[in-house]
Amino acid sequence: MGALLEIIEIYEDSEQARSVRIAAARALGE
Repeated sequence: MGALLEIIEIYEDSEQARSVRIAAARALGE
């Protein structure tokens, strides 16, 4: 899970941040 959070932080400044967060949320089962 920590790796996912790191990836989200990396993409925070990217236009893909939304897609990454959605994918992470789905992976976490939220």
